[in-house]
Amino acid sequence: MALALKNMKTSGANVTINPDEFVRQLKDKPLPEILSEIRNENVRYEQWKKVEMADGKKRTKIVEREETRDSFISIVHTQVRDFQEHVSRVRLQYQALNNLKENLPCENVIVQMDFAENFSCTSADEVQSAYWNSSAVTLHPVVVYFKNEQKELEHKNYVFVSDDLGHNIGSVYTIIQKLLSEIKNHVNNLKVVHYWTDSPSSQYRNKTAFYIVSDHKNIFGVNAIWNYFETGHGKGPCDGIGGTSKRTADLAVRQGKNNSTGCT
Repeated sequence: MALALKNMKTSGANVTINPDEFVRQLKDKPLPEILSEIRNENVRYEQWKKVEMADGKKRTKIVEREETRDSFISIVHTQVRDFQEHVSRVRLQYQALNNLKENLPCENVIVQMDFAENFSCTSADEVQSAYWNSSAVTLHPVVVYFKNEQKELEHKNYVFVSDDLGHNIGSVYTIIQKLLSEIKNHVNNLKVVHYWTDSPSSQYRNKTAFYIVSDHKNIFGVNAIWNYFETGHGKGPCDGIGGTSKRTADLAVRQGKNNSTGCT
């Protein structure tokens, strides 16, 4: 949406290029009024598009296009409508998650998880050429919400570290297996796990994941509900945990407290 706003501004519309601010702006100034400020009969604009490269592979790049004013306005209307629907779904999902936290039964837990960017293992005294041969590990932050004996909401943070760099459902299954054993030590008579994740098909949204959640009771001894966030829903607690973990590890390496080379 940011690129669409940039195109509108370049074409003469008095509009912010911040998507969130734009949504608020629409409450005071309707979209037709904003688009009426575009005067040129032909509009040149930029668009993300998959382009076939010389090696035959397709890559997403910004390409320049030209449309008539009416065609451009029609395109913008579609983009704005889709973005507003996207924002609405994201808000409803976070409302549902917050409501679940407030009304979480004592025998239920919420598991919010996501893969972080891989962490590059380094050494404080490495030679320059070691930069190009560094190893990496997978980081998978998890936040578990549960009610304590006083029925107050608590949470515990976990970071699963692995030298398996395949961010796939096999890794997710292993993480769930280890995680549930840990959760059962903190939550008595656990009955239901509410998973909240992104929806990439390679990680959480595929036939294996659907099998796991459908047979969760037989596999792990508790029922499960799997909820998927809207694509591009913004940052969550797992992003903060992943970033803090990597920053803490980097700081430890620089201070000579720990050598993360070859970590598993």
